[in-house]
Amino acid sequence: MKPAGHLLFVLIALGLALLQSRRIGVRADDLILEDDDDDDQGTNADSGCPVPRKGLSSGTPQISTTYGCPSNDGKIYETSSGQYMYIQCCTDRTFGRNIGGASVLNLGECMDLCMKEETGTCRSVTWDSSGGNRADAINCVMWAHGGFSTDESRPGSHHAFLVEAPYVDQPDDEIDLCSTQCPGANHQVFTTQYGESFLMICGKRHGTAGQSQYVDSYEQCMSGCGMLVQCKSVDYHPRTGRCTFGDHGGEPTVDAPGYMSAYSMGCSGACKEYPKTPPAIDSHCPAPGDYHAAYWAIDNKAWQSRCSMWQYTGSSYTLNDGPISVENCMKKCQDDAACKWGTYLFATGKCLGYVNSWITTSGVDGQVKDYVNFAPVPPPF
Repeated sequence: MKPAGHLLFVLIALGLALLQSRRIGVRADDLILEDDDDDDQGTNADSGCPVPRKGLSSGTPQISTTYGCPSNDGKIYETSSGQYMYIQCCTDRTFGRNIGGASVLNLGECMDLCMKEETGTCRSVTWDSSGGNRADAINCVMWAHGGFSTDESRPGSHHAFLVEAPYVDQPDDEIDLCSTQCPGANHQVFTTQYGESFLMICGKRHGTAGQSQYVDSYEQCMSGCGMLVQCKSVDYHPRTGRCTFGDHGGEPTVDAPGYMSAYSMGCSGACKEYPKTPPAIDSHCPAPGDYHAAYWAIDNKAWQSRCSMWQYTGSSYTLNDGPISVENCMKKCQDDAACKWGTYLFATGKCLGYVNSWITTSGVDGQVKDYVNFAPVPPPF
């Protein structure tokens, strides 16, 4: 038997808020949907470079259903996951963390690969239309860094980066908050005095076998169900006051304009955790953090970072007191002729350089958590 109490009905309504993000998104009403009939569908046959190349400030981008270059330069393309990427033809990315790649047939497959990348960290891709300029036949490279690229040094390389999906203005629904009368009650939540919550549905009934009785109100019908362990749903007819208690859990499916139904969503607060488990903090180190054994491109030169302790002779010197990003720390070392390798301190963002090469990795490879070391390496891509 569910706990009984005073006949006090507690109504809890779910408020709806429309979050209108305008950070990078564009209004769908302002976009032009194009079906490009050109034959440059992003295959291995490159059709030249756009003149001039489109920039982010050149107006509202168009949505294109194709991805070939040069005709889709400066347009956005919807990937198979429903996310959108901005296409830059004849553009490469030479700065950021490389998170893998593959050999694919076209730029469209390359963008899809990025949006389905299992860690969810892919923000941009470069696809090489020549198919043979990278090691191991990899022509699609994924990057953890996104945004507009200005590198136009590789005519056969095309770049695309993640952008927000186009937004559409929507009128507000008319919602009668805290109502238990249709149509205002439709898809609102009612919590009984016994702590059980019900989702209210107008104009439908469950229609399953059950026990019926006559009550004074819709609220009393749901509260009666809340007292019975076996009851999962109700069908209520407001004109006659007939309330049917049923054992069907879930949405009602029978169209019935004169009815009001509801089904149990469990006890109020049952899904809450006390105390709340704090969210996990993203960790770049130690392994398997995403900085361990990671490859980076710094102005088109390859570096590798490791969450490890390296042995060396001599002392370190400060490249930057910080805070700066780890990729900018690598650039500081790369631009300094004396710097052979470096260390980035997570707590302060401080950047250190070393004039002598590191000798060997100690027995704690992948176990360091407070800093990451990095050094130039032959490119893996």
